[in-house]
Amino acid sequence: MEEKLAKMNGFKNQYEREKFMNDPNFMEIYEFGNYSENNPYILWLRWLEKKDEKAREKVIESLPRNMDISEKIKYIGKLARGLEILKESGKI
Repeated sequence: MEEKLAKMNGFKNQYEREKFMNDPNFMEIYEFGNYSENNPYILWLRWLEKKDEKAREKVIESLPRNMDISEKIKYIGKLARGLEILKESGKI
């Protein structure tokens, strides 16, 4: 039942749903609809849609310095997937 509910809400599966539901930045948009302009999902969206370099720089600067390149790529991928879910569910 949970798996079906997750898919109905735009998630691939229950694991993905739980992963995003534990992300306070994602939840700020998904559950509450009240988000700050510094939310990394909103910043990444601004960069993708408007090529806002300042938004992209804020996201990159917010990443921990000790994060290696593969972790950074995974994080950016997570932002992109989160934006897909938020768009599919009509949250943004």
